[in-house]
Amino acid sequence: LIMEKDQLISLHANFEQITRTEESGCEFWYARELQDLLGYAQWRNFEPVIEKAIISCENAEIDPLDHFARVRKMVEERIANNVAKLSEEAL
Repeated sequence: LIMEKDQLISLHANFEQITRTEESGCEFWYARELQDLLGYAQWRNFEPVIEKAIISCENAEIDPLDHFARVRKMVEERIANNVAKLSEEAL
């Protein structure tokens, strides 16, 4: 698959827009935001991609904990009683 230059520039700009930065200056991304950016409509289709990336780290003798973290993030869902839901995702 070869991307056109304009597509690549657009994807890079979108990728930079969802970049988060810790107080230490370390950059990171939330998986659920990457999911949308990479065209995965459903989490269940994207989660195996993350798991494969973690396995690739292990196979390369790279500690996946240096690159992936399970986080819990409060997300507001507009449901009947407006209860906040706790969501877990990988970085």
